Amino acid sequence: MKPTLALLGAALAACLPAATAAADTPSPGYQLEAAVKPAFGAATATLDGGDIVTFDGLSVDIWQPDGTFVQNLASFADFLYPSFVLPVPLADAVVIGESMQHDLFVVPLDASGPQWVANVFANYDAVFLGPDELLVSAATGGFGLPNEIVRLHLPSGAVSSVATILGPSGPIALDAGGNLYYATQDTSFPATPGSTDVISWTRAQVQAGGLTELDATSHAVGFDGGSSMRFDPVSGRLYLAENNFGLLEYRIVQVASDKASSPVVVYGVDWINNLELLRGPGAASFEAYQPAGGSNLKYNTTDFANYDHTVTIRPKRPTLTITGPGTVGVGEVTLAADGAPPGGTLYLIYGRQDTTTPWETTHTFPGFLLHTNLTPGKIRRVPFLIPVDGTGHGEVTFWNPGVLQGVNAYQYLVGDALGGLLGSTSTEDF
Repeated sequence: MKPTLALLGAALAACLPAATAAADTPSPGYQLEAAVKPAFGAATATLDGGDIVTFDGLSVDIWQPDGTFVQNLASFADFLYPSFVLPVPLADAVVIGESMQHDLFVVPLDASGPQWVANVFANYDAVFLGPDELLVSAATGGFGLPNEIVRLHLPSGAVSSVATILGPSGPIALDAGGNLYYATQDTSFPATPGSTDVISWTRAQVQAGGLTELDATSHAVGFDGGSSMRFDPVSGRLYLAENNFGLLEYRIVQVASDKASSPVVVYGVDWINNLELLRGPGAASFEAYQPAGGSNLKYNTTDFANYDHTVTIRPKRPTLTITGPGTVGVGEVTLAADGAPPGGTLYLIYGRQDTTTPWETTHTFPGFLLHTNLTPGKIRRVPFLIPVDGTGHGEVTFWNPGVLQGVNAYQYLVGDALGGLLGSTSTEDF
């Protein structure tokens, strides 16, 4: 259906001056960029400039984003099963963990050699609590015994207990306020369906230590396993890599109160781990239908052909195109959106071209960031929703009496079937 705005031309005229991992599948609103991992089976970390540090158990190496080898940073005589690689904040170094000898090292990026820090048995995941303090999730008592989250002071190597949780080692994440999140693990393999919950402790609790799951707040329940978690500091949303061999279920979700209500970001074909939240120069959050230049999520996976991949998930913003004879003279003008939420809605806003800015500004609404070149306070709107078909396409046509060229700039806000806002197109004009 192509709605025609019989009155839109007149309304607009009134604004005149008085004189691909190829095998994995993203949900709508996202796009994937896959690359073969430079080192097979390696834990990885992406540096601010885009270079990748890999630890494959024998070597720590640095590579350009296109996979070109840059430099060896460290080598080990015997294989050490890699747990993680984590960039050190405000320093040109990474921390690596391994669960063969159970050591942690700081590895400078200038190739000056690894520096042993501490031995934390069966270390699994880590996040930085501060510039020189790590929280490490590790089965310090051995397999099948309660997991422990410990605080590691990098300069001294001092280790102290923060929390003890029943079950094997699970992933951890910190939000922007320093609150700690943990995904519980089942002792069965594969994990029993619905056995993984996400629990949290406040920053003050973490600082005090001595915690168990009884001290935690329930954040979300009923997931089928979990290998990695990361927070987007812009949106404040938590992302979980959910894996279950028994169910052949591999996916990344935006964590809500439970599994059923958690939107899926990516459906995978094999194990997903090593989540990284990458920040670009833009202000956008990592959410569907946002600009791709803000937050992006990256993960590692192995497909059925046994190729090890890194995959970057970027939001896929809908596009707005303006066509028709009315763009150059008298006639129809069609404003078409593609890549919008299938079965969703469009909401047309516009403003005078001489009040738009050459750069987008970001405006915060409840649960929604608006990125626009239009000037707040001078934005006009069409007072009804325009439907989007099942392919993500929607459009509206209006008649230009020949006086609208160079006058207005247009933008669609995109939303769900009920009009709840999810994202936007770029601003276009004619």
